[in-house]
Amino acid sequence: MNKAKAETTNRSFVIIGALVLLSVIAVLSVYFSLQETPKSNNAINQSNSNAPVPPPPGEAPPGKVWSTAHGHWHDI
Repeated sequence: MNKAKAETTNRSFVIIGALVLLSVIAVLSVYFSLQETPKSNNAINQSNSNAPVPPPPGEAPPGKVWSTAHGHWHDI
């Protein structure tokens, strides 16, 4: 194989490799962006529905008051 053909072949492999890598990144990006985010905080879920949110069990932290409208603690 002559030198010019070898350089063209090497360049083609680099371009194809880069395109494959970019394709994999694009597919993974779409896959993860379509995944539903876990909703672990029930108070946040309830506050998004505009329903009053009861305080969590136990005493309030010092200097805090529960906001049923927002579903979290506020400073007094």
